[in-house]
Amino acid sequence: MKDTLIARKALTQGDVTPYFQPLVAIRTGRHAGFEALARGMAPGDPPGTGSISPLRLFGAAKTPAERLALDRLCRERAFAAFSDHHVAHPALLLFVNIDASLLDKNSVGSGHIEQCAKRWGIPPHNVVIEIIESAVPDDAALSRFCERHRQAGFLLALDDVGAGYSNLARIAALRPDVIKLDRDLVAGCDATFHRREVMRSLVALARRIGAVTVAEGVEREEEAATMIDLGVDMLQGYLMGHPQPVPAPREPIAALRRSMLLYAGMTLQRLRAEEQEHQRLLQLVRPLRLALDGQSPRRFGRILREALPHMPDMECLYVLDAFGSQTTDSVCRPCEGIPQRVVLYRPATRGTDHSLKEWFQPLRGGVDASVSQPYISAATGSLCITVGVRFNCAGGRSHILCVDATARHTGDGAAT
Repeated sequence: MKDTLIARKALTQGDVTPYFQPLVAIRTGRHAGFEALARGMAPGDPPGTGSISPLRLFGAAKTPAERLALDRLCRERAFAAFSDHHVAHPALLLFVNIDASLLDKNSVGSGHIEQCAKRWGIPPHNVVIEIIESAVPDDAALSRFCERHRQAGFLLALDDVGAGYSNLARIAALRPDVIKLDRDLVAGCDATFHRREVMRSLVALARRIGAVTVAEGVEREEEAATMIDLGVDMLQGYLMGHPQPVPAPREPIAALRRSMLLYAGMTLQRLRAEEQEHQRLLQLVRPLRLALDGQSPRRFGRILREALPHMPDMECLYVLDAFGSQTTDSVCRPCEGIPQRVVLYRPATRGTDHSLKEWFQPLRGGVDASVSQPYISAATGSLCITVGVRFNCAGGRSHILCVDATARHTGDGAAT
């Protein structure tokens, strides 16, 4: 009941104040802009501050009409507070939120955001409209809203990508200029392979469609360093700065500089660990390569079967011809763990074409050995690395011994 009264008071008396959280551009090390976040003002709060969180504030607005009115009030306050800072820092972006669930045929053409920007002297190209994660009752209205504001010169951001309703279909439909990666993906990404690879794919997707990526909820330098490694464009979160009543650009950003140094150290450590692991694997594979060298192809399968029990780190062994076609069946260790994974993952069989795989390309080019990046094995479903080494059979033809080895993890959570 108290929260409802606070929200109604905010609606009738304007007791809402904006807070601004910085977004930092990794490439320049400077503030790129600020996201406006609303807070409600409770009795006793100092002027210009608010202790009522956005979640409580908007949760107290019960009807769509109340939520729309509060949504617009918060944006009006944000534009007003940001206007002086735009004059002093004309390159900064203002990120403002809009709840997509409030959009319908009546609200789409209201022109409220355009009027706010004009009233407070902020050009549309300095304003990023964030479509926050929510169910959309009218997809057509959302599309019309985005197209109208894109034509007016505003930038569009899709918030919380990787969670809830901000899915790939919405990226395709809205064609955002900015993709904000959800904090649940960012948290702990430095130590979680699958989470990190999902992020890597989203960053690559954004780059292909010309969108800028923002990592939300960055709280640790290890997370920031991982975002740098993945190619994210901007960082947002407590590590870069807490929301404040006044947007205050400060540069350079000390936390980002520390994260960059950590990234450099992590990268060097990973490269050294990868090189050591590659040399270890090549040494482990060498006896098997020598055993195959000069043998008849008819004996390859037997030699592989006899070798596997003595190679504990190896999951699968198989041989290719010089063109990447598999000439033996895969000799694999029995699948351990969840039984149903046997249905999902099956070893490659004789005749499988490996010629397009990335790790095969150096071998196609004439090198004697190649080691892949870590990937999920199609044979076992586990994280593995493929080692390919060249040898010659009894007839002098070139063949490739392929060994799928269990990937190890370095201290920063990366696999080698």
